[in-house]
Amino acid sequence: MKSRIFIITINKQKFSLIYYRCDWMEEPLVSIIIVNYNGYDYLKENLDSLFNLEYQNFEIIFVDNNSQDNSVEFVKENYTTVKILTLDKNYGFAQGNNLAMTKVNGKYIILLNPDTCVEKNWLTEIIKVAQVSHKVGIVGCKMYHFSNRDILGFGGSTSDKFGTVSQFGDRKKDKGFFNIQMKAFFITGACLLFKRELYEKIQLFDPSYFLYYEDVDFCWRAWICGYDVIYSPKPIIYHKADKPIKFEILNRILFYIERNRLRTILKNYELKNLLRILPNYFLKRLRFIFNTYFSNKKLFYFRFFCLLRSILWNLINLRSMIKYRIKIQANRKRDDNFIFNLMEELTNLRKKLER
Repeated sequence: MKSRIFIITINKQKFSLIYYRCDWMEEPLVSIIIVNYNGYDYLKENLDSLFNLEYQNFEIIFVDNNSQDNSVEFVKENYTTVKILTLDKNYGFAQGNNLAMTKVNGKYIILLNPDTCVEKNWLTEIIKVAQVSHKVGIVGCKMYHFSNRDILGFGGSTSDKFGTVSQFGDRKKDKGFFNIQMKAFFITGACLLFKRELYEKIQLFDPSYFLYYEDVDFCWRAWICGYDVIYSPKPIIYHKADKPIKFEILNRILFYIERNRLRTILKNYELKNLLRILPNYFLKRLRFIFNTYFSNKKLFYFRFFCLLRSILWNLINLRSMIKYRIKIQANRKRDDNFIFNLMEELTNLRKKLER
């Protein structure tokens, strides 16, 4: 495998972008995990696109979170080679993927949402990136909206020190700004490749997350453990995440995001930095919430109680957080200064690309 590394300078700081040149490529077994909950309407397009791939050495593990829409029956009847894991209740995205890991045989594992479909060369291209370097632990791809295929959903990512993440190009027309392979703070769980060796060191998701921020936490832990997280524009998927969301479901989503973001910070920062950042984290969240007081009091009260609920939940689950935190800090290969620099460099890169 031949590879090249280029260094470009952004605001007088060096930021490495990894490019690859493959004269040959191994074709190891890849395990593709699809966690489904009442996703019957998406499954045909999703699975048909996978069985139309150029790359043939893969297995599919279909995890069903107790769906009530005949999803399992449909897969059994039409895709007989797919491994099916049926669960007795809805364990959520995080634990659903964790349970699937008992069934995988691949050197590389890919998490893929059921409401996606992939390009024919998607798996070939994403495996090329994973094989560039032993330091690469996680790889993501360019994602477009399914119904409007020139609108981006994911073209890279960054975060601030308070764990507020942003995706490059999200909901913007693709003007070619994100056609470079680069480091990313996190890869969206809608399509995320990781190496088995990384899983053996840091495991996969914190099961308490249920939904949202589990991908951010996983990638953050990978960076801490000494692995790189890479976004590549060549593997491409299309995502159908544009359906309207009911208000009560939106409330639940925002609560998951609020509580899981706080738990991620509590687990992953070194203690000296956690003690410094945490007061400012709460001040920032309160400032953000109070900015809505005069414009939308209903939203203000919702966000305020959402923050209180997230704090209470994290206090109730403090013991499990400490248990995870001890393991994470024991695996640490990079200090928080590396993480802070990464966040800053990626934020600067986004500003440069989106001008």
